[in-house]
Amino acid sequence: MKKYMKMGLSIVAGLVMSVAAFAADPLPGMVSYVTDDISPAFRVKYNGSDATATVTVTTNTIVLVDGTGGTTTCNITNTAAYLLADMKAATNASGKRNFSVEYVGAISSDSLTGNVLAASAASLTDGQWHEVALIDTSRQLQWNACSYGDNVPERWLTSIYGYPLGTGDATVTVYIDSGAGYTEVDKFFQTSPIYVWASASGTLTNNPTTADATVNLNRQYSRDLVYGLRVPARAKCLVRAARATTAGSGSVGATYSVK
Repeated sequence: MKKYMKMGLSIVAGLVMSVAAFAADPLPGMVSYVTDDISPAFRVKYNGSDATATVTVTTNTIVLVDGTGGTTTCNITNTAAYLLADMKAATNASGKRNFSVEYVGAISSDSLTGNVLAASAASLTDGQWHEVALIDTSRQLQWNACSYGDNVPERWLTSIYGYPLGTGDATVTVYIDSGAGYTEVDKFFQTSPIYVWASASGTLTNNPTTADATVNLNRQYSRDLVYGLRVPARAKCLVRAARATTAGSGSVGATYSVK
């Protein structure tokens, strides 16, 4: 009887170890994905109590209203870092700062002058994060897919995919932001135009008129790393795809795994 009990305990212990090992593997299911003209440069949250707090975006300004006498116009004429600071400095009539602002699809050195889409006034009175200043893909030549870190544990970027249509070389950059601004952690390039057969001579030539406008992104981090590219808990991860010359419709996406 003791012999069978020992065998049973060994089997149970082995099953427990197998389940534990399986649970330690990363589980897929998190995706960030954008098409053209839908990636916000920032997000804003109102922390005050006024019932008329709003944000309005034009191609050249972001206007924050915090009650009567609390209108702040932030001009989009410098880098994203300056604009972020101006938005954070917005006050109400009593001089209190009630707006929290974070980067989403913009990094500190970006120039957003004339590169954002106008939007009508949006209410901020619910105390939630609101994405603002959608980036004009055809002008900024970028697609920016951001994975938020709000209440998210440590995770791994496992792949990058998409079709950023346009002309010129394609550059894909990965940034991680744990609260102090984005830090570049990886970058890769895909060259365009491609070499094609010339119709007359039948020789290989670099012909810009038939350059490959479609760049097929397929970067698999999980093949080279244990799980993928590590993103700390509660950190945002931004995947940016850019074309050097022109950008049209297209997309970029990223997949993540979580233990």
